[in-house]
Amino acid sequence: DDMIRALAKNGGVMQINFYAGFLNQKYLDESRKHRDQFSKRRDAIEAKYASDHKKRAEEIRRLDIENHRSLPKVAWTDIVDHIDHVVKLVGVDHVGLGSDFDGADMPEGMEDASRLPQLTEELLRRGYSDGDIKKILGGNVLRVMAKVDKVSRLEHSAP
Repeated sequence: DDMIRALAKNGGVMQINFYAGFLNQKYLDESRKHRDQFSKRRDAIEAKYASDHKKRAEEIRRLDIENHRSLPKVAWTDIVDHIDHVVKLVGVDHVGLGSDFDGADMPEGMEDASRLPQLTEELLRRGYSDGDIKKILGGNVLRVMAKVDKVSRLEHSAP
């Protein structure tokens, strides 16, 4: 919370990451417990199928699925709970989305970008205004990027 307050004080945006381990402590704890065993099994698969890229990828994918199924379930609504927390802490002008769809374990119901509209629906259900939702869904990040661009242009144009 102190880091979020410092970020907001400087005009920044806390982007809520969708990784299940950032949203749910129980998931993170269990994931850490399984990490060493998972790594050993993955190493064994890589050694066994070193010359068969296709089979190696298939077996690693199977291991990933098995590992994911053994972990506690995390609901996609936890994302909105985290948005709520940041909004209560520092205001709606300092929160955005930082999905991490490129490989992190996602909460159930938020497996890919096609599920993003339900975030908007949940924010509306929780009483957020259209304007606040636009800020959360990208407006805040665009504001910060514009400010960074402006500062950059000033620094590069100075004699």
